[in-house]
Amino acid sequence: RQPQGARQGRQLTGVRELGLQRSELTQRRSETMHDNQADQLASNPSQRERSIGAIIAETRHLTAEQVESVLAYQKKHSVRFGEAAIATGLASADDVIFALAQQYHYPVSLEQQKQISAELVTLNRPFSQQGEAFRDLRSQIILRVDPGSEGARRPLAVVSADIGDGKTFVAANLAVTLAQLGGRTLLVDADMRSPRLHEVFGLANNAGLSNILSGRTEGQVIQQVSSVQNLFVLPVGPTPPNPVELVERP
Repeated sequence: RQPQGARQGRQLTGVRELGLQRSELTQRRSETMHDNQADQLASNPSQRERSIGAIIAETRHLTAEQVESVLAYQKKHSVRFGEAAIATGLASADDVIFALAQQYHYPVSLEQQKQISAELVTLNRPFSQQGEAFRDLRSQIILRVDPGSEGARRPLAVVSADIGDGKTFVAANLAVTLAQLGGRTLLVDADMRSPRLHEVFGLANNAGLSNILSGRTEGQVIQQVSSVQNLFVLPVGPTPPNPVELVERP
């Protein structure tokens, strides 16, 4: 096994907002609409508190007549607007997920963004069982980490003994969920032997942590993830021939 100082790890910094909303995305607002709302949904979607129906109508460019047909189906079958829109063929399941994400100000990967990586379940399938598990993990970590002084940033490390244990998968998705709280989050790839975080997020790996540790940093090495506003990644950069010595330098 490698020495303790050479353990591969991922560091997550910037856990700044510790006010956890316990009801996040578990209680979804029921959409009850009347027939006279059809024109309003189709023509004026920019309401202060937009409903899921308004968001779907705007996203799918539904006409007033199409909205009326969805509302009629909703009333007849006593279902939510999103379910009625899917049943009538005027919206897809992805449209409903996108509408929920917009309503709760929640980043989600659109269909055209899914080339990032299937491993990012918190973006590609935010309401799946795995996505919910990562939000639960985030909650437990935040509840157990001592925030110290107000505004202090606490680093977290995701480590394991062997390659293939899932460090990249856990670190990437945990970083996404932390950034989704609204605080700026920096994900550092410290795996000097088998770095993969740049591949997961579709980022360049020309420069990064190895350049900083070797004192050869030029320009900006931290990159922002385009699909998550508050998430930044520091990749490894060029893989060094002596990762143990490089990490253990004072």
